[in-house]
Amino acid sequence: MIDLIRDNRIGIIQLPCPELLCLGLDRSDRNGGQRGLLSENTRIRHLMTGAQSMQVLESHARQIAMQIEEYRQYGFQVIGLVGVNRSPSCGVETTSMEGMEKPGMGVFMQVIAETLDKKSIPLEMTG
Repeated sequence: MIDLIRDNRIGIIQLPCPELLCLGLDRSDRNGGQRGLLSENTRIRHLMTGAQSMQVLESHARQIAMQIEEYRQYGFQVIGLVGVNRSPSCGVETTSMEGMEKPGMGVFMQVIAETLDKKSIPLEMTG
């Protein structure tokens, strides 16, 4: 994958980790790592939908949309956004909820998709 990116002169911009921004490294529970992955991801998803977290996510989604618009205005081709499937925040095709991996987007990817849609910015998203 790295060779493909390098050989095609594709640049990468890493998005901020929404869970780190909203919940900190311990995801608001130092013992979270002792739970099963899907159970912990469901807990995190619930926290990420709180009002304070949503304000942070919406602010970052607007900044991401602005960056995409700015790059395109100056002739760059923005080819897509890569998320992390199963993530409660960054899943694109699948996410964690109700203790299971289910089809759908994570909280942050959904906010980004809605922000881009409101601004009529088409962008491929994949997990």
